[in-house]
Amino acid sequence: MFVILKDIISSFDNFLGNHSGSIKFVTVFGSALAVYKSILNTKHLRQQADIQRKIENNRYKLELFDKRFRVYTEFKDKVFSSTIDINSSIEILEVTHRKLKYNISQIRKCLLLFQSHEESKILNEFSLETENFAMQIRNAINVKTIIENKNHVCEHLLKERDARIKGSDEYQRYDKELKKNTKEVDVYKQQYLKYVYIMLNKPHSYNDFRHECEMFMESKLSAPEQAFDDEKGWIGTSLDYVIKTGPIHERVVMWVAVAACVLFLGVLLCS
Repeated sequence: MFVILKDIISSFDNFLGNHSGSIKFVTVFGSALAVYKSILNTKHLRQQADIQRKIENNRYKLELFDKRFRVYTEFKDKVFSSTIDINSSIEILEVTHRKLKYNISQIRKCLLLFQSHEESKILNEFSLETENFAMQIRNAINVKTIIENKNHVCEHLLKERDARIKGSDEYQRYDKELKKNTKEVDVYKQQYLKYVYIMLNKPHSYNDFRHECEMFMESKLSAPEQAFDDEKGWIGTSLDYVIKTGPIHERVVMWVAVAACVLFLGVLLCS
C-alpha cells in the first residue's frame, strides 16, 4: 500500500521536474485569465447598472417631453389677447380680463416645465406682463363702471330738474347736483381715456411677446435620441473595455497580468 503511494508521489515529482516550466506557464496564464474574467464580470455588472440608469433616464426624458409638448400646444393655441378699442364695452373688457387670467394659469404651467433653462426668464417676464395687462384692464373696467353709474344718475337728475319750474329752489338744487355729477363724469372719462390709450397698442406688443415665448419653448422641445448605441461583438466590446472604456485601476491590473505572462513566456523560451 505504502509502496504504491510512494510510486505515485515519485511519479508526480518526476512529472513536476520534467514539466516545471510548462506548469509555471500554465499557472501564470491561468492567473492572468482569472484576472481578465474577473474584470469582465465587473464590467458586465457595471454595464447592467448603466442600462438600468439609461432606461430610467430615457423614461424621464420621454415623460418630460410629453408634458412640455402638451403645455406648449395649449400655450400656442389658447394664449392670446383680444383687440381693444376706445369704445370697448364693459362686457368686452370683462372677456379680455378673463382671458388674461386664463393666460396666467397657462404661463405658470409652462414655467413649471421650462424653468430649468436659464433663458426661461422670458416666461417670467411674460407672466408679469400678463398680470400687468390684466390689472390695467381691471382698472379700466372699474372706471367705466363708475362712468356708466354716474351717467344713470345724471339722467335721473336731468329728468327731475326738467320736471321742476325753472328758477325754483327745487330746480336749482337738481341743477347744481347735475352739474356736480357731470363734472365727476368728465374727470372719470379722462381717467378712462388714459387707461385705454395705454392699452391701445398693448394687444399687438403682447402677442409679439407671446410669440417670443412660443419660439423659446419650441427651441427647447426635443424628443430623446436613441436610448442605447448598437453593441459591438463581445471581442470588440472586451477590447474596448480593456483599452479605453474600463476604469483605470482595472485596466492597470489587466495589463500587469498580461505583461507578467508575456515576461514569463519569454524567460521560458530563452532558457
